[in-house]
Amino acid sequence: YLVLEHVSGGELFDYLVKKGRLTPKEARKFFRQIISALDFCHSHSIWQNLTVFGFSQGNALLLIRAKDMSTALLGVCSIVQQEWGAAIPCQVVLVTDGSLGIGKGSLRHSLSTLSQRSESNRFPLPFPFPSKLYVMCMANLEELQSSDSLDCLERLIDLNNGEGQIFTIDGPLCLKNVQSMFGKLIDVAYTPFHAVLKCGHLSSDVQAFPRPEPFVIDEEIDPIPKTINTADSKKKSNLMMSLFEPGPEPLPWLGKMAQLGPISVWIKPNGLQTDVQKILRNARKLPEKTLTFYKELNRLRKAALAFGFLDLLKGVADILERECTLLPDTAHPDAAFQLTHAAQQLKMASSGSSEYATYDHNITPLQTDFSGKPFLGEH
Repeated sequence: YLVLEHVSGGELFDYLVKKGRLTPKEARKFFRQIISALDFCHSHSIWQNLTVFGFSQGNALLLIRAKDMSTALLGVCSIVQQEWGAAIPCQVVLVTDGSLGIGKGSLRHSLSTLSQRSESNRFPLPFPFPSKLYVMCMANLEELQSSDSLDCLERLIDLNNGEGQIFTIDGPLCLKNVQSMFGKLIDVAYTPFHAVLKCGHLSSDVQAFPRPEPFVIDEEIDPIPKTINTADSKKKSNLMMSLFEPGPEPLPWLGKMAQLGPISVWIKPNGLQTDVQKILRNARKLPEKTLTFYKELNRLRKAALAFGFLDLLKGVADILERECTLLPDTAHPDAAFQLTHAAQQLKMASSGSSEYATYDHNITPLQTDFSGKPFLGEH
């Protein structure tokens, strides 16, 4: 059978400590009582959805008893997705005696036929939601190593993107050793993270649960001090800690952090109109204002890409092409080249699919030479 604990909003152990007003030692004792209750249900062939503190998104224990692990894991997928979707992280605890079963439907058969499964009948691992799979094996390591049971159980962890761990009993099978094994699980997966959050003269003890995942950064980042006006010191100050997934996109709905800009950039229509007019004023003073023209153009380009406002880029490109046709006969020939070049670059960026549409790409001035000397540069 499987014991699945939902982790959003606080783990069960954390819930026991806070809501039950228990010490960590008392909470561990109560947690072991829950495991004993589940063991009783299993030994008497009782299986159903069990609610400990109300079947809610905060904390829920579910007990699934199945003839084979594949069916049980499919049941976990179905329950989690129906209740919480595919974005909520969960911890799945698989309790097994280490027996792989015989014939079709056994774990050994399921793992050996992975490549033969169709998309509609795929093996349930990896789970379609962020998860860790903990395998609690009611056997000692020597018993598992005498067969291929340990290899198959390790394969389950590998299929879950390596997220999880296998626990075995130390010594003979008895209640004391089983409790000791689950105590190790509690220490690994259900222990809160304690830290001290500091900022200037402010300091606060914090407790995060579940524990943040270890992550090694590419380069060392030292604390970055920030100086504020002393007049602000009289205002009420607060500390807030936010934890995000490591990587360029910690919040999928937000996009890449590197592309974040001030949200007030075009909060009013006249703000956008002002930015376009700056570009046009500099365009009419080319080539003297070439650097300023491209600076304003790239600023507008980055803001448009950050907001996904690709139609704006095409619109500005059309405006620049129109300005090119309106240049007087006395205009410097470089102005027409620069305007045409800038318009082409904006049109390629507006497609959203080419290398010119990347956020980090900057439009650079077109290299021209009207001195009469041969020009050796990029083609």
